[in-house]
Amino acid sequence: MTMKLMKRSKVMLLLLLFLPVANLSAQATMENLVQIFNSGVQGMQGNNPAFALAQFEQVIEMADEIGTEDAMDMKRQVIQQIPRLHFQIARTLAQRNDLQGSVDALRDCLAASEKYEDERYPPLAKGMIAQILSIQGNNARNAGDLDKALELYNQAHSYDSTEFRLHLGRVLVYDAQGERAKMLESAENAIKIGSENPDMAENIETIRRTVSISFFNAAQTTMQDGAFTATEQNLLTSIEYGNRSSAVYYQLGLARFRVEQWQSAIEALNEALELSEGDAESNAGIYFHIGRSYEALDNTARACAAYRNALHGEFEEAARFQIENVLNCNG
Repeated sequence: MTMKLMKRSKVMLLLLLFLPVANLSAQATMENLVQIFNSGVQGMQGNNPAFALAQFEQVIEMADEIGTEDAMDMKRQVIQQIPRLHFQIARTLAQRNDLQGSVDALRDCLAASEKYEDERYPPLAKGMIAQILSIQGNNARNAGDLDKALELYNQAHSYDSTEFRLHLGRVLVYDAQGERAKMLESAENAIKIGSENPDMAENIETIRRTVSISFFNAAQTTMQDGAFTATEQNLLTSIEYGNRSSAVYYQLGLARFRVEQWQSAIEALNEALELSEGDAESNAGIYFHIGRSYEALDNTARACAAYRNALHGEFEEAARFQIENVLNCNG
């Protein structure tokens, strides 16, 4: 494009030599126009988009004043470069870590693209704005300003809803705010977007781990509050997002036991046993509640077997009482 502009400028200079003397005032104006045009081309060649943009904007203004076909032709040439120059300015500012300046230049790029009906740069500009706003959101979040961070992530979403970083940022903000429903929605969006890019695997794992831990911690609170159905749902979400610990299944078994889902409780507690890496004393609580569940199902033989495995540590006395005084397992 630059070579074409240079060739056009040479033609313009040649045309000036043959303009009639009677039009000396217009000739001088066209001469200035060509000089500014060429200066803008040199700015592009010298990687100085800000200077080139300023020169080309003068060309547009002067061309409208002159009004000749040659002036209008020159105007049409520079108009094609205006959105591109705004975009180049934005990239330069971003490289200098002037993030807000870059966003402003990108918005100018969008405005110029709309004004001159140029469809080439809006997708690029919107994507870059979303990236920068997401970075600014991360900076605000790291500084502890969660409301500002969320505002920036939401702005980023308005430009490009497929920007992965804004969804990851929202997950972390909503987690810090205890907004687990919103966190879950953002996590699902991020995973859907990130799954299409192998480079995002580590970030997706971060999201899964964040959601899993958040819902596991929420389950401890709902368990203490006696909200056992909510506890079960929190634990199932934690499991869905990758929590395969013995602890999560033990808690799930306890929650189901408390709402008299005996068989489901046994299934969760058996899963806790399979995943456990602890010793007999560590597993005593699991066996004790398996015994309680089988006892509720009137399966005395299995209840007794489970209680015998619970004869360790803090559960020894309670298990022995069930064996000797309730079920008479030794009779």
